[in-house]
Amino acid sequence: MHGFHDRAKIDETLMRYALQRRRRTSLTTLAFMFFIFGVTTSYFFPYLFHNWYMVLVVFLLLAGIMGFYAATQEFMFLLLGAAYTTAILSILLLRSLIPFAILWAVGIFFFYNWATSGPPTTVEYRPPKGISPEEVAYMIEDRAADERELLVTLLELERKGVVELIPSKNDFYIRRLRDMNELDDLNPLERFVMTRVFTMTGVRTILESGIQLNYNEFPSEVSLDYVLNNLTEWKKAFDLTFKDYLTYYKPVYYRFLMSSKRRIMLLGLASALWAIFVAYLYNFQLGKSGDYLLSFFIFGAVTALFGWKYTGAMTALGKSVYAKIKGFGEFLRRVEWPRLRWMLKTGRITVNELFLYAIAFKMFNSIDFWLIRIRKDKSLDLGDISKIEKLWKLINFRWHLSNLIEEFEGGYKV
Repeated sequence: MHGFHDRAKIDETLMRYALQRRRRTSLTTLAFMFFIFGVTTSYFFPYLFHNWYMVLVVFLLLAGIMGFYAATQEFMFLLLGAAYTTAILSILLLRSLIPFAILWAVGIFFFYNWATSGPPTTVEYRPPKGISPEEVAYMIEDRAADERELLVTLLELERKGVVELIPSKNDFYIRRLRDMNELDDLNPLERFVMTRVFTMTGVRTILESGIQLNYNEFPSEVSLDYVLNNLTEWKKAFDLTFKDYLTYYKPVYYRFLMSSKRRIMLLGLASALWAIFVAYLYNFQLGKSGDYLLSFFIFGAVTALFGWKYTGAMTALGKSVYAKIKGFGEFLRRVEWPRLRWMLKTGRITVNELFLYAIAFKMFNSIDFWLIRIRKDKSLDLGDISKIEKLWKLINFRWHLSNLIEEFEGGYKV
């Protein structure tokens, strides 16, 4: 129904969005600006805090940050609120930010040790039982559902015999083989994708054509390109489905401590670079104010390092699951080709399963290496790997296009 847009039309669309709309400040950026403003003001103008209304402003800013957290359940705001409170108390009591930086580093260290403590990782030679590939994809990287999770979910649905993925020239068609209402072995993530692909496509067909259809008359074969056309409307819901599933239905994470590592890293890097930039403006001759910028550099560096290593605060179940996932990931990274070839020939793992989990673990370099070896070995069945490659390119392209359009459209993002 809908094929790829050519490059000229894409560029024209993006330029139109860029010229017609302004990008609005996100809640995350706004909260960070409040943090910088409040701490800077309280440090360089401490006498302002003798005035009751300035103290009120400080507490209102803090209340706003906590309000953002309450509304979004985003750990970044909790992190920011703790930093803001510690920094203000440090300035008011000691007129210095060095204690703030030290306390922050110590607090992050103990929190990280608690969040990551768990059973030791042992190598797993088979895919972990009771853990779906889409769960692996979500937990192993950034805890934010994107094109990789969607691809893995579609491939898992095909592996279960629920759908069939049929390639065409510039598109894919998803054919429903079994009704999800008759299946008990689908998790909420797979049900979400099935609903989005078939049920919501049927609803769109009714709205666009004006033809009333019963549920059993909804199309059983849908263009993936058509499904991805309104990606901006449902990809946030896709991410929230993962969060709900892995905190309520399968309590792997503590909900209020979930956050994407990217946001924590950016918060820390922004603070560290801001301190370096200000110090550069003054040729690093800041006198007594040097401890202020040094403290912010320590705060930023520790926060960025924490974000880079942070995997989310997991429950006891989550730590057990994550250890199994890491164990199988270690096997895929270390396995030598002769052993892997033997496993493929004896059916201990299929080519499709191998690449399904390799995509979930984001092992794209290994995929390229294995592809070369498998194609050279005539005794191995290549399976549907060419289909998987084409499917990945389509989903990856459309997802990134959606992100670009959102950037130009603006809107409050969390």
